[in-house]
Amino acid sequence: MAVITQVAGWLASLGLEGYTTLFAQHRIGFDVLPALTDQDLEKLGVPLGDRKRLLKAAAALSQAAPPAYVDAGAGVERRQALLTELERLQCDAHVAGLNLAREAIDAAIAAMQSSGAVAH
Repeated sequence: MAVITQVAGWLASLGLEGYTTLFAQHRIGFDVLPALTDQDLEKLGVPLGDRKRLLKAAAALSQAAPPAYVDAGAGVERRQALLTELERLQCDAHVAGLNLAREAIDAAIAAMQSSGAVAH
């Protein structure tokens, strides 16, 4: 259940929290995210734009170290180190989501400017 909660947080950081139930139903965790394909997400009914956002953010996750899970038997220092690493990964995912949003806004502004809807 902790993995589902972590994936839910990751989806929320991307502004895609609406897919939390879908990911939970299909047992999509951090171990599966980097292997997801456009076709996989399309089969799940995810629209094209959101598929691209999810794939880009999942690729960013795969470039980072895999998320560490806290072992109940680990020492306090080890647990704190693992939690710090998890927080760093969540921040990386959040930044990736913000970058996607910025790119979308820039594209929308450019489209509006080229159509003459707004002044340059």
